[in-house]
Amino acid sequence: HMAKAEKSMKAGFISFLSPPDYFSAALDLQQAAQKYRAARMPDKALDAWMKAAQCQMTNKDQLGAARSLEQAAALSDTELKDPVKAMALWTDAKNKYRAGGKFEQANKMLLKMAEAAAPTNVAEAKAYYDEALEILTEEERYHEANEVFKALVGLLVKGEDFRGALNTIDRHVANLEQLKQWNFVHKELLGKIVLQLKVGDTVKADEVINEGLNVEGFLQSREYEAGSALLQAWREMDPDM
Repeated sequence: HMAKAEKSMKAGFISFLSPPDYFSAALDLQQAAQKYRAARMPDKALDAWMKAAQCQMTNKDQLGAARSLEQAAALSDTELKDPVKAMALWTDAKNKYRAGGKFEQANKMLLKMAEAAAPTNVAEAKAYYDEALEILTEEERYHEANEVFKALVGLLVKGEDFRGALNTIDRHVANLEQLKQWNFVHKELLGKIVLQLKVGDTVKADEVINEGLNVEGFLQSREYEAGSALLQAWREMDPDM
């Protein structure tokens, strides 16, 4: 397949009669990449995917190139254990997907990037999650945004960025209100109460409870009961309050 690809990329003796066939070359390179991977030759597979992407870009097939780059990123991540290379390839694929209007695929790349960055760089991972949320909001994919909001809050809490987590919960609440998912709004309000107490701000925790009274069903909810009880217990533990 590699030999066929190289032949397709070469112009004939009279180039305007027999121009390079980058479409066929890309197909042959993709098949070669799959065979190399099956043969456990990831370096050669990566090289073939990269050459396929180059052919597709030359052929003005931006989305095809994005798919090839995505495959190259997966190889770099899982088999070659090269996170820097994988991140660069995911970024390139994401940009091409966004430029081509394939927002679902772009979002998929961003979530992979966020998960890869999270263990070592919370700020970088947050930026990827924020970009994913930007895409989902623009496309009015509010249900899908819920999972990203949860992941981002979890990331920030784990990184002890409690103020950032509180701001993100506010954004999540606005998204849930858009969907009229009041039970989930109640859960997020309880989460805000817990975080405000975590940072020692009982005044803000009390404000969350009071503001929640304007939310449909919150006063009758278990979350209101739990939040009120938690705040009262916190006050009883602190003799200065």
